[in-house]
Amino acid sequence: MQKYINVSIILIVMPQIKMTNLVKVYALLLLKKRPMHGYELIKELEAYMLREISAAHVYPFLKTLQKNKLIALKETGKREKKQYKLTNAGNKFAQELIDRFAELVELSITQ
Repeated sequence: MQKYINVSIILIVMPQIKMTNLVKVYALLLLKKRPMHGYELIKELEAYMLREISAAHVYPFLKTLQKNKLIALKETGKREKKQYKLTNAGNKFAQELIDRFAELVELSITQ
């Protein structure tokens, strides 16, 4: 009997948050590691993905995370730069994404 991998479990984890590309996945995982400013997040994404990342890919996603109470904002420094930090709900969401991805990897290995 052949098992089919349900890709939708990785693409959409919460109805309001569509995880449809690697930029979003990496951004969430980077924020799980530590709080970051938007520009810092973009530079980290570029380093991991080995390509230029547009702010237009990152800031709307951050806004969606904020709207869904998965990140909190803190203004820091002289210029009051926004620092993004995962909330408890955001950490739980990120961990669920990791767990679901692990399930996909496990299914692909055991076939």
